[in-house]
Amino acid sequence: MATQSHRVTVDKAGLFYITHYETLGSVFVFEPSAKFVKSMGDIHAANEHGIDIRDEDGTECLYLSPVNSNLSVTKMTMEGEVVWQKGKKASR
Repeated sequence: MATQSHRVTVDKAGLFYITHYETLGSVFVFEPSAKFVKSMGDIHAANEHGIDIRDEDGTECLYLSPVNSNLSVTKMTMEGEVVWQKGKKASR
């Protein structure tokens, strides 16, 4: 699992979203019991830092910011689909 985690946020269902610096995705999702659910956010793999969940007209969305300020801020669905990016895209 992650060797360097940064931020944590919780959705309405109680799932925990933790940002980290690993190469497999940039967000790990856990149940309240600490059971691993999934990894997502490959768009910022090894560059993730900030995370926030916003309710937009009844739909939760994830906002991710990278540790490198030259890279993009990303809005994602709770399933991990990229909605938009602002700024420079991360290279893989």
